[in-house]
Amino acid sequence: MTSTDLQALQDFSEALKRAPVVAMDAAAVALTEAASLAREQGVDLIRERYNLDKPYIQKYLVVNDKVKRTDLVARITANHRSVLAPRYGADQLLVPTTSRGKKKGDPYRGIAPGMKDAGSTAWSVLRNGNKKAWANTFFVHLKTSGAWAMVARVGKWTPGMSKKKDWEQNLKVINSLSVAQAWKGVRDEVAPEAMALAQRRFMEELERGF
Repeated sequence: MTSTDLQALQDFSEALKRAPVVAMDAAAVALTEAASLAREQGVDLIRERYNLDKPYIQKYLVVNDKVKRTDLVARITANHRSVLAPRYGADQLLVPTTSRGKKKGDPYRGIAPGMKDAGSTAWSVLRNGNKKAWANTFFVHLKTSGAWAMVARVGKWTPGMSKKKDWEQNLKVINSLSVAQAWKGVRDEVAPEAMALAQRRFMEELERGF
C-alpha cells in the first residue's frame, strides 16, 4: 500500500469522525435560513391578504432564537392576541352636528368642534374584501394599552344603569383575526420553498464542512 493510499484512508477516517458535528452544523445553518425565508414570505402573504401594515406583522411574526447544533428546531411564533378593528382600517366617522351639547367636539377622541361621531368608516379585515361601515359604534383609547379601539353597542342602556355596568353588559370592543391565525392560514403555502432551501443549503454546508 502506498503512502498516497494511506493518506486517503486517514482523510476518510477523519471525515467520518467529523461527520456528526458537520451534519448538525449544516442542519442548523439550513434551518435558520429556511425559517427566515418562511417568515419573510409569510409576512408578505399576510400583508397581501389582510388589511394589516407590514411593520405590525413583522413585529408579531418572528423567528425565535438562532437554531443551534444542540437544538435543531426552527421556531416561528406569532402573537395570538386578537387584533383591534382600527388595525384593519376601521376609523371614526365624523359628520356635522347642530346639537349644542356636541358643538365643542371632543379633543380626546379627535372630534373637532362642530362635528360628532357617527359610527365607523367602511372597513374590512380582508384587503380585497367588501368594506362595511358600522353603525352604533364609537372610538376610544383603551386605558390599559392606550390603543385606539372601536366599541360597539350590543345592548340597551337603561335608566339608573352605571357606566361600569353599561360597559360590562352592553358594550363590546371589536377585534378580529390575530397574527397567529393569519400565519396559520399562509404557512402551508410558504413551506415547500422553505424546505427546498433547507435541503439545498444543508448539502452545500455539508460539502463545505468536509
